[in-house]
Amino acid sequence: MAVARRPVALLRPLLVAAAVSAALAALPASASADTPTDLGLELIPWSKKLVERRYESPRDWDGTLKFFRDKFKGWKTIKWSREVSLPAVKYVHITNTADAGKWDGINVYTLPDGRVRYYLLARAPKPAAAKPADAAKPEAKAPAG
Repeated sequence: MAVARRPVALLRPLLVAAAVSAALAALPASASADTPTDLGLELIPWSKKLVERRYESPRDWDGTLKFFRDKFKGWKTIKWSREVSLPAVKYVHITNTADAGKWDGINVYTLPDGRVRYYLLARAPKPAAAKPADAAKPEAKAPAG
């Protein structure tokens, strides 16, 4: 009984499919390496930087809030609050109550034309524990005489 050999032309689609699936499997790892961050916080992909720590979201209001809700899901150190209670104003403040980290909060708001922006609040540096000046130096005695 003769063994039939497969022509190379029949194997080519299988090889191409394997190469494409391998490339797609590697895609999320490379995309996560390119994720923008500021103050150690992962930003919304494709956000446009306006000035220092202020960004315009590529998503609408609901999409922007969904990104941050999904990101902070299960975090006990994140508090959400509405600082403004006017129906026409869309504004949310996200507070980071954790002691660690470089960011203290995020302000998410809409402009009258519907664009969504967010601003990162930097954590104030902790004051260094100052040593009392009297304890650091021995007391000077008055000169005799």
